[in-house]
Amino acid sequence: SEMGKCRFIIKRQKYLELLEQDSVPAAMQCLQTELTPLGEEPTVIHALAALVACPNSQALRLRAGWDGAGAQGRKEVLTELNGFLPPSVMLPQNRLDTLVSQALQHQMDLCLRYNRVEPWTDLLQDCHATEERVPQVTLANLDKHTDEVWYVQFSNNGKLLASASKDKTIIIWNVTFETKEPEPVYILSGHSDSVSFVSWSHDDQKLLSCGNDQTIRLWDIATGTLLRIYHGHQEPATALAWMPCGTRFVSGGYDKKIFTWKTDSEEPEAQYSGERISDLVVSKDGSRMVTISTDRKIRIFQLPSMQETACTTEKESLTSISLSYDSRYLLINVCSESNPEVQHSAASLSV
Repeated sequence: SEMGKCRFIIKRQKYLELLEQDSVPAAMQCLQTELTPLGEEPTVIHALAALVACPNSQALRLRAGWDGAGAQGRKEVLTELNGFLPPSVMLPQNRLDTLVSQALQHQMDLCLRYNRVEPWTDLLQDCHATEERVPQVTLANLDKHTDEVWYVQFSNNGKLLASASKDKTIIIWNVTFETKEPEPVYILSGHSDSVSFVSWSHDDQKLLSCGNDQTIRLWDIATGTLLRIYHGHQEPATALAWMPCGTRFVSGGYDKKIFTWKTDSEEPEAQYSGERISDLVVSKDGSRMVTISTDRKIRIFQLPSMQETACTTEKESLTSISLSYDSRYLLINVCSESNPEVQHSAASLSV
């Protein structure tokens, strides 16, 4: 029973503390009259009895995997007990910290203009941000492309920006503003048609690109060199997403195909058929993928099985999607055909 487990944890701590104090007779009495009757497996009791042979307290701690009779050891006991006792009997560890963090997060969620990287920490007043905190000034114009820019994405560390263009190139920009104007670090050439999408690896060491030439290309950011070309799509490849491991990724295209790839192989790992993919994202833990398609559908898949867990259809065309950092919410660009102004829609991913 739960209560029996709690008694065993406490009595075991008593037994170990008696051994550490070299009170062997008292420890053995505790083992025989208090621990053994609790009905634990004989192998557990035998292992505890064998600790009597430890020559010193250091050997006892090492063999028992125990932190001793001090504050740390007893803290471990409380942690173990916490797993068996209901909150009404014993408050969960750091409960107050959790409640305060939740309250502060709620304040940030309610403030539409709060866009700082640092969390709100003021308990004396509600979270607030004025319009002055919303970026309103153009810092630089990046104008090295010779045709339309179709996609941009910051690196994860925020120091580089990749821009994909109809001019068939990707430009890697240094946007640390160490110089007056951002300058191109590399101009990546090789695509034979417009480049429509780029995706940074989680460590920012590599970049994937794809576009209307139906190929996917892997680039080394340290040297600006092409590492590999992936062939599989029969129509423009439109979206890419890295898996958390950093050695696999997913691609989607207008050929109604979704491929999974390993970076070290030019052949697809797996293939799935569906709809003409406009965009796709993978959750931070790699357990789910969300796709949007030209038929206005939003689909959620379980990974790696690719089992569909949810599907909804919007009234208007879907252009792009973005997943929140905690993978709980989805932001969708919706383009109304009756009203060409681009709109935004937010959705919960808790399915």
